Amino acid sequence: MADIDNELLGNLSGSIGNVTFKNNKGKKYVAAKPGSFLPGSDPESVARRDKFGFTVRLSKHINNINYLKAVWKKHVSGNTTPFNLMIKTNYPRISPSDLSDQIALTPEGGFDIAINSVQLNSSDVQAVVDVIGTNNGIDLLKEPYIVMASILFLNNPKNGTTDADAFITLLSAPQPTDLSIETTFNIPLSYQEKLVFNKYRDKKGFFCLITLDADDNPVHYSSTFVSG
Repeated sequence: MADIDNELLGNLSGSIGNVTFKNNKGKKYVAAKPGSFLPGSDPESVARRDKFGFTVRLSKHINNINYLKAVWKKHVSGNTTPFNLMIKTNYPRISPSDLSDQIALTPEGGFDIAINSVQLNSSDVQAVVDVIGTNNGIDLLKEPYIVMASILFLNNPKNGTTDADAFITLLSAPQPTDLSIETTFNIPLSYQEKLVFNKYRDKKGFFCLITLDADDNPVHYSSTFVSG
């Protein structure tokens, strides 16, 4: 049994495959399952493991966006980590192999936004956001910049693609916050991201906005919107 100290794993408990996560008096451990352990092979048990593993994969991509991780961190308490809360929030919104339109990149309480148009293609991702307005508590003096975070979910692989699905994590460059006009966000895809993008027929994008203070710290965030 190994002692681990990894914020990414947080206080996970339970099992994935032949690995078991345990928490004991604040210490985190990972161990191999006993040889006599036989995981359930019935359809419900398999679906439950697949669903949990899928949720962990999604949450890892959310957690990799530092602005989002900081936003979730404001909502945790006790020994819970942002990663744990992402898993807990999104697990009911996921099937063993697909993401519903209710996936949350951000915690509850984000301001609502309307999307005028979204384009997902192999060169870039572009979203045109309608006027945000002045009723969301955003202070332009304290929140001079805004970014768009996005996670693309790709599935229905083309011939020769071995993985059933893939994720691409994207973040726009900061731009001035303007609450009175529609805002266009454009995120170019890297060469490797283009290769992954082109391996799949179906694409779904999840997006959110985050305002930043002058020190690059997140302040307000939007609810999640989806396209595709």
